[in-house]
Amino acid sequence: LTDCVAQLADGFYHLPRFEIPESLWESFDRLDPRAAISKLRDWGRTLHLNEVVFGGYDNVYEAPGDFQLFLRSDLEKIGGFDESMIRGWHVDSNIARRMKLLRGEVRSAIDSVFGYHCGHTRQPTSLHRSGFVANSLDTYVREVSNPVLQSQLDIWGAPDIEFEERRISRGTRSMMEQALASAIPAPGPELSEVTLNEASFDVTDYEASHVLPHLVNLLGEMPQGQCLVLMGNDGELFLQLARSLDALALKSRLLWVDGPQDCTFAGAVAIADGLSQGDVFLLQFPAYDNDHSPGWAEARWRAQRELELLIADERRRPVDERRLVVLVNAAHTALQDTFLPAMSFTAIPYTARLRHGFVTLPQADERSHAPLPGNRIRPFHEDDVALAKVILQQDALLPGWERLSLDLADLIEQSQEAVDDPIATKRLAEARHHVQTIAQRCVEPAVAVADRDVSAARLASSVDWENPDWLALAERSFGGPAVYAQGARSRWTWERVALIHNLRQRVDERTRPWVLVVANGPDCLPTLVAHLGYRVAYASYARLMTGTPDDPAKWQETLRVWNMINHADIIPLDTALAQDVGRFAAVLIAGTDISAGGVQRFDETISNARKVAADDAYIAATAQVHLNAGSGGALSFAEWKAAFA
Repeated sequence: LTDCVAQLADGFYHLPRFEIPESLWESFDRLDPRAAISKLRDWGRTLHLNEVVFGGYDNVYEAPGDFQLFLRSDLEKIGGFDESMIRGWHVDSNIARRMKLLRGEVRSAIDSVFGYHCGHTRQPTSLHRSGFVANSLDTYVREVSNPVLQSQLDIWGAPDIEFEERRISRGTRSMMEQALASAIPAPGPELSEVTLNEASFDVTDYEASHVLPHLVNLLGEMPQGQCLVLMGNDGELFLQLARSLDALALKSRLLWVDGPQDCTFAGAVAIADGLSQGDVFLLQFPAYDNDHSPGWAEARWRAQRELELLIADERRRPVDERRLVVLVNAAHTALQDTFLPAMSFTAIPYTARLRHGFVTLPQADERSHAPLPGNRIRPFHEDDVALAKVILQQDALLPGWERLSLDLADLIEQSQEAVDDPIATKRLAEARHHVQTIAQRCVEPAVAVADRDVSAARLASSVDWENPDWLALAERSFGGPAVYAQGARSRWTWERVALIHNLRQRVDERTRPWVLVVANGPDCLPTLVAHLGYRVAYASYARLMTGTPDDPAKWQETLRVWNMINHADIIPLDTALAQDVGRFAAVLIAGTDISAGGVQRFDETISNARKVAADDAYIAATAQVHLNAGSGGALSFAEWKAAFA
């Protein structure tokens, strides 16, 4: 090493970290380092290990801590590594910041030497599992302005402690090397490069033969006879993996969700069969496609949807029966917002393109709480509790308190503090009385959750938030658990969730049917429907009624829903008609003025919908209606039900 770097000028140097999977470096003879170096010189290309990952801050490369070259005198001058960094991570970034302040720059030594890192993330450690607490990047990197640590100049490096040295060696024959060599078709380039920064988010590529060594490092340790379920579209990666596992004699059974029927190494299965039969799951997110082809968009949507179905299936299992999930190309892509809050995973260097771990429960479900009152399926949201306390503390009830009367009654009854509080007792009586008054005025009778008709025409009701399936759709579509709070519930949300929920009751999304979604103007509903698997055409109410074409550009921003990856089949109605997609299996009409013109307007709307719908199509609509007839020409609720009947 001294000879290799002798010609370098004095300074501070980094190297890119070329990652060696454990199953490879475990085969090295510790007593023969020259042989290990020779092996790596060969493996760097034949096993596609040599990928340069550029980093950020003062690091030339990502995770450079395993090779930092500097003068001993420089390290002594600045007081050594900061020994207050006891939580792990960012130690390399700290020394890079301080050496840059001392020397003026951080240089690369790649022209003189290559550095290979022995990977150690096949099993999670305390510093690599999800949820670990790291050293502060602000304190130890961004805010550092002085290279010298005065407080530890004389004590750093444990100068008064003598450390015992031990040497361990064992010989072994690498089956993994042979397995990989039999699967990888050709050597790779001398170097490959990729940049990891904000600009590269969701636009990076990967090579199957580069990922394979790291993937086999994980899966090569499976017990024999495991059922490995493949999800994704990278047939080359799956083929190389199958060959490797076969060479390792693992006798694995491979199933490929919606894979080609003529595949020779894996059986094609539907997602439900894969979820029921799998022991281990491998899900691959597509590499970036500059052309944004329909097939690429479909593969991205499918990967997210299948991961969501897998997460939901795992959460129904006991914790000790959950299965290993391995993700390829999920980090630093649009898929990360799906798996980050749902999995406990091991932090692996980006170059491997892998994340692996197990599905966890939603955070809200992991805490214990008292038995839930009434028909509630979630604890009271903190916003509801805060509002109820405000109401209880008032001498006189605030205007509009009646909307919370049912929840207020439940909150008071749940509160031990309210038992001997005369104001709370009075409020409880008032709330109960108001609940009874509302029940007497309801057009539809008050019913238990289990008895709520989810198919027939009905009024919007907060009771629907207590239906687990309905709430799951609401949470996925509109921001997670916060949508359960009373203050977050709205008619606008109810209309869209109710339409989607009823649609799933009537039209099977697994057949990928076409659905027409109609709204007053640009709306997120087409994306919410498409995310479930339906192919969607969208139109404004004006387009449905008058034939005036919509401007797709005005819809595009609204169709972008956070953490929902769209497939290509979300198109304007006129485009769908031009492509001759056939008649629609369903028509959903949301939030329009369908009821404003009375029965005649209603009939015209449904008639226009039927012109593009199949004979047996499911048609559903939502609109504001009046409880009583003769209110400005709008339909009453009774007329609305009769019109649909």
